[in-house]
Amino acid sequence: MEERTISDKTVSYQESKIYFTIPEIKKWKDYEVERKIRENNQCVLYLIKDGKGRKYVLKIFYPFSPFNVEVVERIYNLSRMGDFPKYLTKVQEWGYDQDLRSYYIVEEYIEGGDLGEYIKKRRLSKEELKEFVRQINEGLRYLHINEVVHSDIKPSNILVRSENPLVFSISDYNIGSIKPRGADIKATTFKLTPAYASPERFTNIITEKADYWSLGISLLEIITGKNPFEKIDANLIVYKILTQGVEIPKDIEEYYKILCENLLNPNPDKRWGYNEVKEYLEGKLKIRQEEKGTTEQKQKFKIVFNNKEYRNLEELLLSFLRSTEDFRSGVNLFKSGSIEKLLSDEDKKKLKEIREKTNDEDLILNLFINYKFPSLPVYIGSKKLSYETVINVLRKIRDKDVLDYEDKKIAELIRNYLENRGNNIAEYYSMFKESYEDMELERLLINLKNFIVPSKLNEEAMYKFAFTVLALVEKNYYLPQSLQNFKIERDIIEVANFIPIVGNLLTIEEYNNLRVNIRPNNPYYSRFIALQTADITEFFHISEYLKNNYSKILNQRIIDENSRFVKILIVLNRYLSHYRIKNPEVEYYLKNTELLNSQNFAKVYNNSLDQLVYEINRGNKHQGSFPFIGILFWLFLLILLILALSYIFVSCFFYNSMSDALYRIMYGEYLTICFVCGIILLILSLFVYEFLTFLQEILGIFKGGRVITKEELRRKIEEEAEKL
Repeated sequence: MEERTISDKTVSYQESKIYFTIPEIKKWKDYEVERKIRENNQCVLYLIKDGKGRKYVLKIFYPFSPFNVEVVERIYNLSRMGDFPKYLTKVQEWGYDQDLRSYYIVEEYIEGGDLGEYIKKRRLSKEELKEFVRQINEGLRYLHINEVVHSDIKPSNILVRSENPLVFSISDYNIGSIKPRGADIKATTFKLTPAYASPERFTNIITEKADYWSLGISLLEIITGKNPFEKIDANLIVYKILTQGVEIPKDIEEYYKILCENLLNPNPDKRWGYNEVKEYLEGKLKIRQEEKGTTEQKQKFKIVFNNKEYRNLEELLLSFLRSTEDFRSGVNLFKSGSIEKLLSDEDKKKLKEIREKTNDEDLILNLFINYKFPSLPVYIGSKKLSYETVINVLRKIRDKDVLDYEDKKIAELIRNYLENRGNNIAEYYSMFKESYEDMELERLLINLKNFIVPSKLNEEAMYKFAFTVLALVEKNYYLPQSLQNFKIERDIIEVANFIPIVGNLLTIEEYNNLRVNIRPNNPYYSRFIALQTADITEFFHISEYLKNNYSKILNQRIIDENSRFVKILIVLNRYLSHYRIKNPEVEYYLKNTELLNSQNFAKVYNNSLDQLVYEINRGNKHQGSFPFIGILFWLFLLILLILALSYIFVSCFFYNSMSDALYRIMYGEYLTICFVCGIILLILSLFVYEFLTFLQEILGIFKGGRVITKEELRRKIEEEAEKL
């Protein structure tokens, strides 16, 4: 196992919406990773250095990124030779990483960065432009001599080795091709940058002249500051080239205008190559008048179709893809046989092979166009067949929108595919797969087979199928945990998890609403709980059932809620009566329960609770000093009793020895003492009462009855209501 330190952070990559992740690395083999330079649509670039401090660039390519092993191996071997020119970037090492399942390249580090970024900072002078063309021409010559066609010359793939003097270096060899000298080859795989690709590259024909077309586009971009095919759909570039050529601005200096025109000749046989460019730069090439532009070339024949003039068969075929009407006219033209006089013997042979495969005239024309332009995507009529197209057709079916001609054909192909019949979308795509691959579409087609559909799909079944597929795509509905991050164009549904088609599902908002409001006594509660643990098949059925009964579930909640409100008001009214509190609102709603709702119930309930709390706590307040007044009262009686007993005792034992006068004095004193003591105790009791009341109110001590809070009373009332 190679030593590698990987952090938790990942770099995400998206190409055609297919996602991959490559971990950021801190160490690679014997190299130390200093930093990540950038990422593009093919790879992630890191700046690394070896044990001696020498810097290199590590490129880790994404899975499915184009990578021609034979080309990279040849450049690696050439880099070790003494005559390897400075106009090419050396490959230090390369290989395949088993852990990342990705190819990698270690290249020499060139500090100046790529030319695409460089020209954003400063324009090249006339002499620098000339030097740029000379150096790239020499670099291409070395590649072509060694049977390598770069196939992706563009400013971002050209590095600035030094600024004074300016030295440029070609890099990024991964989509190149090996082409024996003197032989044209047809690519088995198709990878290119459309805005820089020559017309023949769109037919998968690889020649050295394709690199010179790319050089011409790059030169024009450096001079004008923009690519001539900027903001043009990739599928229309070849049509624009064949019908209009490359527009070269009139204000360009004549010297570079001639150079661009001859580098951008659509005919590779007449396009300049190494010798012509070298001689032109040295002033040795004599320019003939017919070489001064690509737009004045004589045509062998002209074709008039739909009141428009076309210069060749390719231009005519591409015009069929502009609209449904043009495609239908093209089908009729093919059926008439009048176009066959324009076909070569090889074209006629291919057309015969196509007719043996199918008798569908639309498919015949689409297959023939694809044969002439293998770089183009799969088309059904004039509409590109892709993941997005299929999803858009399903969206129209779900929304019950009107389907156009191509939409109906795609819908029929999908129906046949689901019903396991021939002439289906998978068979249609497989006819083009040799020259064009759409990984998103392939994954989608695999996943569509994991939906449970009837053997015959009527209009309603197609609606349910479209609805269910789009639920997974748009994520507007509450889905099982395993499908919440699922992407139907990226991931594959596990075989065990077949998905039934349904016409309705709970939205995320509806699910959350039920989670908050549904109660155990609700008859739908058990179904809702089962939704949490159900497998994927059951989940969709339960979710559809709950959605179809969503209003009933909420109405049941309202019924349950009103019943609860009435019970609470009954208990509340009992408390009000006990404390002799009159509340007309409570009595009114007890007589008119149908008028109860959450708002008016809350208002009446809270007001009544406030009244009750006040009355209950007010009564408790006056109970606070009562025990102390009682004590004083009994103390007063006790003193009187003692005095009375004392008087009786004195009377019984000392009466005979006392004179009448003394007895009267004692009796009078006794009465006086009783009166004075009574007054003193009465005044004292009043002072004590007021004092204790003060302590109770201000300091909160000596309380008799406990103060009840509103929440305690609410809880007590609701507990009693639950028992009714």
